[in-house]
Amino acid sequence: MANIEKPLRILSLDGGGVRGLSSLLILRSIMENIAKEKKDGTSVDSMRPCDYFDCITGAGIGGVIALLLGRLKLTMLECTVEYRMLSSLKYREESISPLFDINDFLSICNRITKKYEISDILQEPGNEGPLTFVYAMAKNKKLQCLRTYPSADDSIDPERIPISTVMAALMTARGLFNEVSLNGESGDKVTFLDQPYPWSFSNPIIEAVTEAQGRTKGAEIGVIVSIGTGEVAKDDIQDLALLGQLDLPGSLNQSLLKMNAMKTALAIPIH
Repeated sequence: MANIEKPLRILSLDGGGVRGLSSLLILRSIMENIAKEKKDGTSVDSMRPCDYFDCITGAGIGGVIALLLGRLKLTMLECTVEYRMLSSLKYREESISPLFDINDFLSICNRITKKYEISDILQEPGNEGPLTFVYAMAKNKKLQCLRTYPSADDSIDPERIPISTVMAALMTARGLFNEVSLNGESGDKVTFLDQPYPWSFSNPIIEAVTEAQGRTKGAEIGVIVSIGTGEVAKDDIQDLALLGQLDLPGSLNQSLLKMNAMKTALAIPIH
């Protein structure tokens, strides 16, 4: 991937919690258009986005989907099936925060990675597939980039971290899941917990362009497909605030309505 000469094709998937399925539906629509252009009878269910994008990235649930598509190289159908599996979590019986047990989520992630991968390690073996990197919020509110390839900028060694644990780290959010810790390069632990949730970092496209060009020696950007998860319904805002155990200033109501709005920065035919 370091010497790509053709313009880069980047897929970026926003965070959005339980609304991640809408991102998959939007992506499916894009892949359907590509299948129509191919005119070779290709079924969208059998298409692998990793065959059409040079870089796949995401934050939060978008990061989980990015790993399913880019690291595990799932087809559209496989990814949708596994997303539904991830969404099958039940509320904790105790009436306390967080709502879900991160260990239950981790268990599902483990089953998925074992189903498709011989190795559960984050780092991609060899040099196959797209550049896949995801963004998670550390408890100290510093954004962390977790890569499937080695980098001098790594705070966490992808050769020592299970894919399933990274997926769990991507989902940690105040009020939703417990925190998750990963072993850092220097031997210390990096703890993940998205404390600003629900109005935290969700769209990684700016960071993604910087990362992609840095890894490919400044390759030209050909296509950016940036997919959000839909708008936050006004009636849900107070519930999201309570979920995160945060006070909601009234002045934030309108700005939150626009949060995580569905967006495709640019989607042009990919050949």
